[in-house]
Amino acid sequence: MEVQFDSDKRGANIPKTRIYAPTHKNYSVVELSEDETPAAQVKPQPVITEDEEPVLETPQKAPWPLSSKILLIASMFVVAATALFALKGSADIAQIHSEIADINEEISETEELISQIINDQSSLNDYTSINEANQDAGRVMTWSSGDGQ
Repeated sequence: MEVQFDSDKRGANIPKTRIYAPTHKNYSVVELSEDETPAAQVKPQPVITEDEEPVLETPQKAPWPLSSKILLIASMFVVAATALFALKGSADIAQIHSEIADINEEISETEELISQIINDQSSLNDYTSINEANQDAGRVMTWSSGDGQ
C-alpha cells in the first residue's frame, strides 16, 4: 500500500512513504498435540506423600518489633501535639485580631469626641459670636485705639 501526503514530485533518490500492513498469508499456527501443554500454563505441583497432609501455604506476617510499635505511637503523639499547637496558635491570633478591632473602635469613638470638642472650642474662639453674645446680654465692648487714652 502506497501513501503519499503531498503532490510534489519526488526525485529518484527519495523513497515513497509506505505503511506496513501484514497479510493473512504470513502468520503461522502453532499446533499442540493432545498430550502437550504450553510452557506458560504448566505449574509445578507439590509432591505429597500419603502420610503427610497437604498444607496450604499462606504468607505469614512477621510480628512488629517492640521498638517499631513504640516509634509508631510516639509519632502519632508528635502529630497530635503539632495539630494542638497549630489550633492554639490560630486561637491566639483570633484573640489578637478581636482585641485590635476593639481598640480600633475605641480610637474611632475618641476621634469623634475630639472632633466635637474642637468644633465647640472653635465656636467659642469666634470673636464675632462672642461680641454678639455680649450685645445680646446688654454688654457693650469698646475697643480702645492704640493712643493710650
